[in-house]
Amino acid sequence: MEKSQHFHRAMELNLSIGSESMRELTRKYLKDKGVTLKEHLQEPTVKQILEKLRLFPDQKQILADPDPTLSSMDVSLLTIVLLNTFPGQINQGDKKSIEGLKDKRNQLSHKVKAELNDDKLFKESSQLILTISKSIDRTFNQNMVKSINELRRRELVRTCSNLDRIQINNEIYMLKLAESCSTDQVDRDMELMIKFGLTKWIRQLSRGVDVAEFLKILNTQSIISEIPKKRDFEQEYSNEGQMRLLVLHMVNHGTKMIS
Repeated sequence: MEKSQHFHRAMELNLSIGSESMRELTRKYLKDKGVTLKEHLQEPTVKQILEKLRLFPDQKQILADPDPTLSSMDVSLLTIVLLNTFPGQINQGDKKSIEGLKDKRNQLSHKVKAELNDDKLFKESSQLILTISKSIDRTFNQNMVKSINELRRRELVRTCSNLDRIQINNEIYMLKLAESCSTDQVDRDMELMIKFGLTKWIRQLSRGVDVAEFLKILNTQSIISEIPKKRDFEQEYSNEGQMRLLVLHMVNHGTKMIS
């Protein structure tokens, strides 16, 4: 139970409090430039930078919206915008913290079990978030300290679902693909595209498929070398829930297709 709570607390910290710190940092950068989000995204140099990145249709749609908002951007898109479109505003401290938080989410995504042995990742993530908040203003930093302490003291944190874990994996693959522009990494990019597709289209994959039978076929064809525990599958009553569990198993354990 304690290991599970360490994981869920770190997950909530990174996805909720971490993303809010990056939204507020973006607002600060926009204020420093004296422009709105819409004006910033329409600047020729910014548009040119974003066009060179491997963005996905839903990300492009958010950025091209006639009235774009920071609330519509998830943590992955906020990371892309901050690291790539504010060369005159971002300092090395903020950049290091944003990249550090991305690394912490990456560590969470690679946990086969939703468990952590201790609160080290929570503490390290907290320090990175507070480094960002200090560069914004004193009031926001105090609010972040309060939010982090409340989460730390909370006896029971909401248990994240397999869907939450799927989403953080999807976000990591999306960031890696956006950053990968080299034609020398075709095999690596294909692996990321497959993993991204598996985590993106869970609902569509689960339609009309008997997941238990599909699992048997994957094992028979030696596409997966290790079968998920039967008990875990039996605890998932819906076809979509079982598909989430299978996809988590495939992206974390590796398969013939993606390893």
